Amino acid sequence: MKIQIKNLKRNFLVPSQEIKRAVHKTLQYEGRPLSAGINIIFVSDGRIRELNKKFLKVDQPTDVLVFDLGSEKDIVISVDTAVRQAKYYRTSLQYELCFYVIHGVLHLLGYDDKLARQRRIMQERAKKIIKGLTDAN
Repeated sequence: MKIQIKNLKRNFLVPSQEIKRAVHKTLQYEGRPLSAGINIIFVSDGRIRELNKKFLKVDQPTDVLVFDLGSEKDIVISVDTAVRQAKYYRTSLQYELCFYVIHGVLHLLGYDDKLARQRRIMQERAKKIIKGLTDAN
């Protein structure tokens, strides 16, 4: 599986190795491979807001959007939102970005978070996966 990272956010250095580790750790934890390549795209709040409005009809920025295009899978992440959330939750930016990547991969594996119960399940899984990432360091 090919993981391609695209940085469309100016003045931002992507922690590429950690991002790729988050993808691999999630797939390992879930015990399910993805046959398609994954594009992880880092954008601004403005760009993710445009995508959110166009595809989900929600006119506001969000943290992560996932697009399953069949042979390619896209995870779009707002760096601006990650920066805000890292300050709010008193975590590192790298932690937030990895958390969003894990969340996106879980969506690609079929998890949903529309209902509160589903959100809790995804949050718990993501926390376990990211704990495994940070414990390995």
